[in-house]
Amino acid sequence: MVHAWPFVGRSIEVGRVTAALAEGRGMLLEGAAGVGKSRLLREIAGQQDAGTFTVKRVYATEAMSAIPLGAFAEFLPHQEPHGVVGARELNLVLDSLVERPSSVHQVVLAIDDMQLLDTTSADLVLRATRTGHVLVLGTRRTPGIVPDSVAELWKRDLVTRIPVPPLDRSQTDHLLAGVLGGRVEGRTGNRLWQLTEGNVLTLRELVDGLRDSGEVSQVGGLWHWSGDMTRLHIDVFSVLEERVRNLPDNLRTVVEIVALAEPVDYGMLVGLVGKYAVTSAEDQKLIQADRRRQRRDLRLDHPVFGEVVRSMPHAERHLGDLAEYVERTSMRRRDDELRVAVWRMRSNTVGDPLLLVRAGRTAYARFDLSLAGELARAALAAGGGFDAVDLRASILGFTGEPEQAIELLNSAEPALKTDEQRIRWSIARGMIEFGMLNDPTAAERLWCAAESLGGPGATLLRAVSICQLAWRGDFRSAYQRLAEIPEMEKSWTGGRLFAEGHRLVLAAYHGGGELLLDELRAFESHLPDHLPGLPYLRAVATLSTV
Repeated sequence: MVHAWPFVGRSIEVGRVTAALAEGRGMLLEGAAGVGKSRLLREIAGQQDAGTFTVKRVYATEAMSAIPLGAFAEFLPHQEPHGVVGARELNLVLDSLVERPSSVHQVVLAIDDMQLLDTTSADLVLRATRTGHVLVLGTRRTPGIVPDSVAELWKRDLVTRIPVPPLDRSQTDHLLAGVLGGRVEGRTGNRLWQLTEGNVLTLRELVDGLRDSGEVSQVGGLWHWSGDMTRLHIDVFSVLEERVRNLPDNLRTVVEIVALAEPVDYGMLVGLVGKYAVTSAEDQKLIQADRRRQRRDLRLDHPVFGEVVRSMPHAERHLGDLAEYVERTSMRRRDDELRVAVWRMRSNTVGDPLLLVRAGRTAYARFDLSLAGELARAALAAGGGFDAVDLRASILGFTGEPEQAIELLNSAEPALKTDEQRIRWSIARGMIEFGMLNDPTAAERLWCAAESLGGPGATLLRAVSICQLAWRGDFRSAYQRLAEIPEMEKSWTGGRLFAEGHRLVLAAYHGGGELLLDELRAFESHLPDHLPGLPYLRAVATLSTV
């Protein structure tokens, strides 16, 4: 049986954080695993005046740390606007974070376990705080490393770090009296405090176990521990590991699935393990429900549970089942494809290598080159063809391995089958040669490659060639080459957009000025339709707008 535990012993921390928020200061609660940081965060966030702050909660988890923007998936629109990737996607989330009623001055972003934020999410938090409209109220486990952008929060004086220490003896006695419903005998209280070292989670697990086994009982108005009091020390990880190992198979499966994939949709978990197991896990405080946007998501009751479960043998055996279930239910959530691809890759159950390619492109657009590279390698190994080669080569080029990228592209050249593949191959090679290997002849080779093609493909290769001339500062040659491009196709293809963007830049360089504004607006209006398939357009768009 799991018992309700009161919130006691943190009045100093609550008062200090509440006062700091009122003064416009962000706060970061730091302490060891299990000392009560998450509970303290929830209590403080729940006490904030809705007329002063809008509190938005974010849960960073180990399961979602592999997914760029994973912690902020709830703040993305359900229906993805066409062409929204990368920086624009970040801006959508940022707009959602700073959004607040007109009567409210600031947003409090309550983030549990900030050390588990993925790099893109951590960057977003830093950007949000720098707007002046967002205060961070976060927790961080110590000791341990954090993403660079989280460290920047205190380096730039955007948050104040305060320690959350273990409970002292008096606080421990107060907490025990609250949960047991009466005072604890002195020797019992002292031994429980010494064994747990004031760690709230360890104390909870130990005392709940003692109550269930009948080793604590009330005698003469005081609670006594009648069992073995000779143990020298216990720690939170060993206590939780023992609890998980002793769970019935169905409840252990629930905990393992949630640890691997939290947050987990209630319907999905019921579909995998049955309603009885889910309800029992909630009743035993193994998992907890979090309702958002009319959905019921399930998370582990405490973050340390996840760390313990994932360290146990065979915990990842459910990844393939998770992927199969989400695929069968049409992958309704925005990040489902990326999550399924990661599950398939890590469970060695890849059936469609193009799933990994698409997920790798998403990770690449969200600036997670590490995950994108991992997905690209797996896609290649699974027979992803030129799509996998193109993605892998681009990532190698942008992560300091351009020679390996060129070698990979060269090995793929004999197998190219269509003009579309030859165009992408030429652009990928040309961009790596120009940008990473500083090859001054790359632009000329692209121009020559266009001679063997016709239509939009040739226009695109010539436009990239002109782009390279302009980027190296040879505006005169770029402008002359632009005049040599045959009359552009009438439709707004990617090739035309690429060339048009550079025409605007070069025309402005030659004194076009305000006369180009209408043409610039027309150019910008057609960008969203082509950005997903032609990411280099983003650089052209930025250059032309500036």
